[in-house]
Amino acid sequence: MKAIIYARVSTTMQEEHENLIFQIQRCKDFCKLKDYKIKKIIQDTESGGKDTRIGFLELQEEVEKADFDVLVVYESSRISRKTITMINFVHTLQEKDIKFISISQPELDTTSATG
Repeated sequence: MKAIIYARVSTTMQEEHENLIFQIQRCKDFCKLKDYKIKKIIQDTESGGKDTRIGFLELQEEVEKADFDVLVVYESSRISRKTITMINFVHTLQEKDIKFISISQPELDTTSATG
């Protein structure tokens, strides 16, 4: 399966930068474990309350193309801090037959029946 990794932090502070690297590495490790081919890594350094983040807009363009199978994030709040945005985004993924995995939240894995 082809995967896109999305990672986000809110600020450019050094500790946040390290957190971004941590998220990406954990997602890469997960993809390797699952034998997913990483198509692209998209990242943002901006508040999750803002829907017009450059990386998030790029991610939405990738979803529209539907040229990958699974979106991997470290945790669901990386997508958005707004519940309605998150729900609508996951719904769009489902419409495009793209799976969603939050690696730190096993209950948020649409590749399985329990997810």
